[in-house]
Order: sequence, then structure tokens, then C-alpha cells
Amino acid sequence: MLGTFLVYAALLWLIVFSALKLVEFQFQRRLPQLLDAHDVNVALGYVAYSTSRLNGAFRFVTRTYPEAVRAWFSAGAWAGGALALGSLALLLANAAVLLAQRLGPTRVDASDALLTPLVPGVTVPLSELGYYALALLVSGVVHELGHAVAAVRERCQVNAVGVFLAGVYPGAFVDFRDEPRTLPP
Repeated sequence: MLGTFLVYAALLWLIVFSALKLVEFQFQRRLPQLLDAHDVNVALGYVAYSTSRLNGAFRFVTRTYPEAVRAWFSAGAWAGGALALGSLALLLANAAVLLAQRLGPTRVDASDALLTPLVPGVTVPLSELGYYALALLVSGVVHELGHAVAAVRERCQVNAVGVFLAGVYPGAFVDFRDEPRTLPP
């Protein structure tokens, strides 16, 4: 079932890319200029949109609410550290259950495992895939907007923020005009 989904996804990308190339040929290669004018990047299996229209909002937030931004980032660092430790504990506990299942004298039931991998079409119905893709996209956008605000707060110039679809994986990105500065040693 997963293989069928991936074949259909690959065929869809091939059809879309072929159609774009045909349109480009028909309009004497004006399609690339049109896509560039709208900040759209298309390749086989990849499409991205970026914009610099949010840069003013990033500057406004960092200048108007500097203490709130600092508190938000501090809370995020502490929460990230705590969640990383919790994830490590969960992974170690799951590894112990799996080792007990393989090595122990009594067989441990597979349902005792603490984690179940999400495999579309196997452990998750394909009908739910859209919800997971949307959750990935929204969390990626929020995460990358945080990077953009942090960059502006630290006086790094943000060229653009954007979203992309690579294969079947949706995501977001921040494009810096220059390489982000590194702290001196």
C-alpha cells in the first residue's frame, strides 16, 4: 500500500514537471521569468515559494517586544532541553522493552513497546496522511518563523522565508542574505 502511494506520488510529480516543461516550451521560455517574478522555484519533485514581505513584521516584533522575545526564546531553550531529556528516557525505555522481547526467557508482547513508528499505509491509514502533512507544515513554519525572529533580533539580515514540498514532505525555510554571524570565541 505504501509502495503504491509512492508510485502515485512519483507519477504526479512527473506529470506536473512534464506539464511545466511543455508550457515553458510553448511560451518560448517565459515561464521561468514568470515563476522567478513570483518567487516560485520548481524542479522535479520539488516546489518552493519564498517571500520577503514578512521582514517588516520580524523587525516590528523584535523592536516592539524585545523582552517578550527574549523570554520566549529562553522558555523555548528550557522546554527543548527538558523534552530532549524526556525523549532520551523514552527511547531508552523502549530499547529496554525491545531487548527484553528479544533476549528474555519469557516473550514480551510487541504491544508492550512504548513507541510505534508512523509508517503511512502500515501503522497509519493513508487517509490520515493529509493531517500529518499539515501538522508537519504548520510546525515547520512556526519553527522557521522563530529562526527568522531570532536572526533579526541578533541583527542578521533575513532575505526571505518560505515553504516547500520535496517529494511528499512539506517544510519551511529561512533564507539569510549573508551567512549568519558566529559568536567570537
